[in-house]
Amino acid sequence: MVDAQDQEGPERPLPHTESEGASGSATSEATDEKPLPRDLKPMLATLGSDRNLDTMPTDEWSFEGKWDGIRAIAEVTDGKVLLHSRTGRDLTATYRELASIGDALADHEAILDGEIVTLDPSGVTSFSALQNRSGLRKKTEIDAAAQNYPAELYVFDLLQLDGSSLLRHPYTDRRRALEELASTTGLTVPPRLEGDAPACTTGMSTVRP
Repeated sequence: MVDAQDQEGPERPLPHTESEGASGSATSEATDEKPLPRDLKPMLATLGSDRNLDTMPTDEWSFEGKWDGIRAIAEVTDGKVLLHSRTGRDLTATYRELASIGDALADHEAILDGEIVTLDPSGVTSFSALQNRSGLRKKTEIDAAAQNYPAELYVFDLLQLDGSSLLRHPYTDRRRALEELASTTGLTVPPRLEGDAPACTTGMSTVRP
């Protein structure tokens, strides 16, 4: 199952500041004495089975909805936001309205893992609508597309906050910190899905470790 679609350009590997294990969980080689990792990649879904989830502690994973957008990392520093795709492509100018995230987090330094989405008239994420934003270079074209197909960032995970890496923390700790940050800044954080595997995996969903 693919957790994200990225048609922004050819693959361009980022520096290996983190690695993805078999479960798809982001890990870091950083220690307290080393600089915090930067240029992180979004955590991507991997094909797996739900057969053993009931044997795993529930604080180690969670079901999430599947959104039709473009996965992205948002790095916020000094009230400014830098967006890049999972291939490393700079998306900041393409989705210039998401600069509002920097305004919202002006008092914080953070790295967020999320998905850029566009909603259709019924409020459902639409990748076809988001494609109208792809490949634009001229400011006038980008501004017009932003008016017709405004983008939002659905934030899934909090990787760094105010100088501290959260990559080695359990999912529930990262989620709690993200929800607390969202409560004071207005970040859009999709709710976790409640229920057992058959209920949550009906339709498109992912498991975040």
